[in-house]
Amino acid sequence: LVPTAFLLIIYVKTVSQND
Repeated sequence: LVPTAFLLIIYVKTVSQND
């Protein structure tokens, strides 16, 4: 199981790179 915080970090990083 992956903590929600970890998923949040991955999401933010992906959005930043997608910019």
